[in-house]
Amino acid sequence: MTGECGQIFEGVKETDDLKNPKAIAIISWAQGYISAKNVGLVLSGKPYRDMASLSYLEMWASLHGYCQRNPKKSGLDAVIYAEELMQIKPPS
Repeated sequence: MTGECGQIFEGVKETDDLKNPKAIAIISWAQGYISAKNVGLVLSGKPYRDMASLSYLEMWASLHGYCQRNPKKSGLDAVIYAEELMQIKPPS
């Protein structure tokens, strides 16, 4: 997801979500990135993102929408945007 949004989402529609293998790969990558980042935050005793606070479809809509509005930004920027929409959980 380090390429430009316009390239990453080429040929993928907002309505594709679970119907398109490329869409599934994009969402899976985003969730994996945020999950891995959360592990580091939890191990450091810092607040982390509640991944359950953003549904699968909300995640897809935020990624796709961000990239439609910002085709020259990186896919990682779209993931960070989606991450910022998630609620923050305090350290346990």
